[in-house]
Amino acid sequence: LVATITDPRGMEVKSEPVTLDASGFAEIGYTTRYTSPTGGYGVNLHLVKKGVASDLLGSTTVQVREFLPDRMSIKVELTKQNPGGWITAQDLSAKVTLTNLYGTPASNKRVVTRISLTPGIPSVKGMPGFRFHDPLKPNDPVQETLGAENTNEAGTALVNLNLQRFAPATYRLTVMAEGFEGEGGRSVAAEVTTFVSPLPYMIGYKTEGDLSYLHMGSAHNVSLAAASPEGERMSVGGLTQVLLERTYVSALVRQSNGTYRYESVGKDVERSRKPLQFSKADTQVSLPTDKPGTFFLT
Repeated sequence: LVATITDPRGMEVKSEPVTLDASGFAEIGYTTRYTSPTGGYGVNLHLVKKGVASDLLGSTTVQVREFLPDRMSIKVELTKQNPGGWITAQDLSAKVTLTNLYGTPASNKRVVTRISLTPGIPSVKGMPGFRFHDPLKPNDPVQETLGAENTNEAGTALVNLNLQRFAPATYRLTVMAEGFEGEGGRSVAAEVTTFVSPLPYMIGYKTEGDLSYLHMGSAHNVSLAAASPEGERMSVGGLTQVLLERTYVSALVRQSNGTYRYESVGKDVERSRKPLQFSKADTQVSLPTDKPGTFFLT
């Protein structure tokens, strides 16, 4: 075999015969020089026939870049912070701070901000084991570049995220900021992540085990609780607990070819309804298992 290495200009900078040992492995090495071009280097492996490289067995590309230490540092933070829960999207902005190598403000520097919104539910640290639900319907995931701003004399730029234009729901928000030097295209980047939601509280539940199949007549409870945006238990009143049973009925459905056929259609039938109120302690709800079927507690 023969291995060749070409630089980004397409010039061959190394050619080395390769003989595989019993394990079938071999390695080659190449050291770039200070004057070597940066970019993609190609590594190719050929069969040798009659002393000439012929069939290509495989290839790969290696990116060579020039390393330069950062001459600025960047910090991004949100105007609202709530690490234990979630924050509201109303009037939410990102503050980007750029400083030079020795800590002085980097003024009049271009800052580009990007946001990423992904539907998600926060995990409340103070309520382990609880799973929470968002009754709102979020948009699909969004990634958007907000444009460029220049830092002021203090080295900061305040970027309005304008999240009100998205459907109200619970999202995982990631704000990525990139600050550019005055000359050239070098930059530094940072990001911050949090959850945003318009909900004044979220209801969570915790089960003792798997509820997908329960024996008739067995005893099972579900723990319910309400979490505040700060991630703490809170009292909530004026709720209603509804038990639904999923039943199936036969319906005559018209097909695309104009004919009719019976299909089994699911239907939820209300079996009970009672008021529900949460205190700061967990609320225990007993699940009815006196009859077989598929039930939903809402």
